[in-house]
Amino acid sequence: MSALVGRERDLAELAATLADPRRQGIVVTGPAGVGKSRLAEEGLRRAAAAGMSTARATVDALPAAGSVQLVLIDDLHLFDAATARTLRAALAPDGFRLLATARTGGRLPAELAALPSLRRLELSELDRSETERLLHALLDGPVSRPTLTRLYRVTLGNPLFLRELVAGCRRSGALRWVGEVWHLAEGELPVTERLAELVCSLLAAFGDAGTDLLDLLALCGPLPEADAARIAGPAALEAMAAAGLVHLVVAGRRFAVTMSHPLYGEVLRTRIGPLRRRMLLLGQIQRTQAHGLRRRDDPPRIAAWQVAAAGTAEPAPLIEAASRAHQAGDHRLVLTLLRAVPAAAHTATTRGMLGLALADVGEWEETDALLAGMLAETRDEPAALLLTVGRVASLLWAAGRPDLALAANDEGRARIATPALVRVLRVNEGGVRAVSGDPAGGVRGLTEDLPWDHERLADANAWLYGGIALGMGLAVAGDGQQGIHWAEHAYETHCRLHRTVLLSNPAATRLSLVFALAECGRLAAARAAGEACVEDLVASGTTAPRAWAAFYLGRVEWLAGHLRDARRWYAESVAVARSQRHVLVERLALVGLAAAASALGETAGAAEARDHAAARPVSGVLAGEDRLMSGFLAGEERLGEAWSHAARGHIGPARAVLREAAARARDTGHHTSEGLLLTDVVRLGGGRREDADRLAELAAGGGNELATARAGLAAALLTRDAERLMAVADAFEATGADLLAAESAAVAAAVHDRAGRRSRASAARFRAAAPASRCPGARTPLLALAGGTARLTPREWEIAVLASTGRASKDIAAALGLSARTVDNSLRNTFAKLGVSTRRDLREALGP
Repeated sequence: MSALVGRERDLAELAATLADPRRQGIVVTGPAGVGKSRLAEEGLRRAAAAGMSTARATVDALPAAGSVQLVLIDDLHLFDAATARTLRAALAPDGFRLLATARTGGRLPAELAALPSLRRLELSELDRSETERLLHALLDGPVSRPTLTRLYRVTLGNPLFLRELVAGCRRSGALRWVGEVWHLAEGELPVTERLAELVCSLLAAFGDAGTDLLDLLALCGPLPEADAARIAGPAALEAMAAAGLVHLVVAGRRFAVTMSHPLYGEVLRTRIGPLRRRMLLLGQIQRTQAHGLRRRDDPPRIAAWQVAAAGTAEPAPLIEAASRAHQAGDHRLVLTLLRAVPAAAHTATTRGMLGLALADVGEWEETDALLAGMLAETRDEPAALLLTVGRVASLLWAAGRPDLALAANDEGRARIATPALVRVLRVNEGGVRAVSGDPAGGVRGLTEDLPWDHERLADANAWLYGGIALGMGLAVAGDGQQGIHWAEHAYETHCRLHRTVLLSNPAATRLSLVFALAECGRLAAARAAGEACVEDLVASGTTAPRAWAAFYLGRVEWLAGHLRDARRWYAESVAVARSQRHVLVERLALVGLAAAASALGETAGAAEARDHAAARPVSGVLAGEDRLMSGFLAGEERLGEAWSHAARGHIGPARAVLREAAARARDTGHHTSEGLLLTDVVRLGGGRREDADRLAELAAGGGNELATARAGLAAALLTRDAERLMAVADAFEATGADLLAAESAAVAAAVHDRAGRRSRASAARFRAAAPASRCPGARTPLLALAGGTARLTPREWEIAVLASTGRASKDIAAALGLSARTVDNSLRNTFAKLGVSTRRDLREALGP
């Protein structure tokens, strides 16, 4: 069944052709592996199921005329002229209809090609979305975005190639189920023997010279047309192009030859031995040098080939090649190249690149040891500054250790006396504080020391990190508009500087804009920016920020109430972060995953995520302070715990956890987190006047429509003001917070119901339906009010949920601090309101 994913339209076209009496048949054409035979087999099966008599035939054995109605023939392009004439004579209207396959590039016999009533159906490779569907079917689960992109890039949507590659990746362990998604590890792709045989059979028809060219293309990528012709010979090169094995592409003002399919290179590289690899690379190095190194990228390419062939090369081209790889986000290649540079040739810049590359692949301890060692040896202040900036960035973002980052910043500061450079380290410190446990202090420091113009700070790398942190810190502290302003400015500046700074891809800087937009209540814009970032990061091969990008998108969808999408992004963040050993973002994503799964009613998945999060504590003590660092988005680390309580019907404990978390957020200056947590308290029926007042304070600065709507919800719930609740629903929907919009309208419906205003209640439920439809699977107490529980009080609802799980009255009473008699009385009222008679009926009556 999986082979037919994405072929629904082709099947319909095939069936329509076979049902058309004017047609003598159909020929399904396409390149190897696209599923021609599988489609034809399914067409034959469906025709038989519809009552047609069918048969399969070969070039040597055709059925007698009149014996069957439909005949399937594979590889029609192999028929000779005589057999083709025999087949043509046996076709309808007096004989059978033909269902055949033929490979693209294979000529049909002229006797058949000339038939106007014989239709051709060209199958192409699957597109990206169809490839994702096929992967989901093959693996019985979703894949991470980097995994989809990589497999699609290698297979180009060829179903046979994709199936074989997935089989090899699963067998080798390279493709694993991580959290809730399939994720493919970095490194060489494992190739199955069947896939190797299939590819090699396509490539083996051009002799040794053709094999040399194809192997060299697999190792070196595009080659000058003259070199390719010299290796394979002009006639063989033309034949290989005609067969679709190689393409001619424009490279600057010249032509180059490249492999026509990326999978060919993946397969061939696994079959080239070390000695042959060395021979081929050294030969291409000699040819390129003989041309006089006319292209700007010739020296770094030669350096990379020399390292692959001999393990060493001249330092200058090696460093240039590493710089190009760094800007392209290929940190594994950076490691290969810079590790081949002699120690004496390294500079602070190359060590910084090496350190970031190590951190990117999860080796932050080695990064820190490397940079700390160089710092101890240098007496040059600018070099010490660059090493410190890179070290702090690694410890903060890769290791998730702001305490160590601040300590490293202090070490660097002890070696620097120049005021302009000391200012850079103050910016560094402010950046760490702004995105960890002290956003208010960090923002104050950055506001004082970070100039708007990056040229007025002595280090562009520190300016970028500071700009990112200031945008996020402002948003966390409740000034979302200024946060957006700084985030946009940091991104635009990075776009101008991206070839001169250590932080390689501007998309990483743009993530601060995603965060600030979401915190300001501009969820649609945040989603669009985040998805663009993910595509950019994956397409460029930049790995380190991918986990953060997925986490921020998960947070956007959580704020929107799109819980399935939130769970999907959080799961991807966990998978990517775990593969890179980025503990901080992994823990944050696990908390989000637990919360989303709980709000979807999937308690087992929530418990697993919660347990994994508990096993990955984020610790650290602020330098010079005694209190534990509260961390990024303080208070929100308990969202999973709170919603897990709520999913099990323990509303009181859920509210208690949320209140404690909100107090922690308030103490550390995480104002947007405090607003989120207090709103959840209100949503779970525990809103008080002081909560409404505090939410109003948080919204008082203006410019944050999400904060304003949250304050409106709290106030309207206190007064049970149905009209205001409807206005709040409109406000939430305008920000993109669909679940809160649906909940607000649902409560309005309940208020109207209790007042006997049936038509208004009906209108409010209708108003709740549209935003609720965009939150499939959501299970929240307020959303339940749109159903049959509208007439229940919050206490009745809480007791009913616990009873619906099969708990005895005495256990419910103990959990809620009530008497068993009170619980029984409440249940009698609930049964009467809902029209049920037993606890067993409660679960269905309560709905979500």
